[in-house]
Amino acid sequence: MLRTRAQTVRTSTVMFMAFDVLTRRRHMKKDGIQITTAWSALLGEVRRRFASFEPSWIADARTKGVDGKSVPEFYRAPIKSPEKK
Repeated sequence: MLRTRAQTVRTSTVMFMAFDVLTRRRHMKKDGIQITTAWSALLGEVRRRFASFEPSWIADARTKGVDGKSVPEFYRAPIKSPEKK
């Protein structure tokens, strides 16, 4: 599948944003800022609410040339296996 320049830019932007978040998190830890993990009830509620619109979001992202399924998976990966303290 050939990608347009706009599709490549959108994908690159998402990846840069993810890198930026991870970089900021590392700097916060280095500077002694405590990061608190959300409790399971909150995470369950977020998952429940996101599940109601996730399929349409993925489909909409696909029409714009973004792999909508991989974006949420990318952001969920640190939740599934958080960094060691």
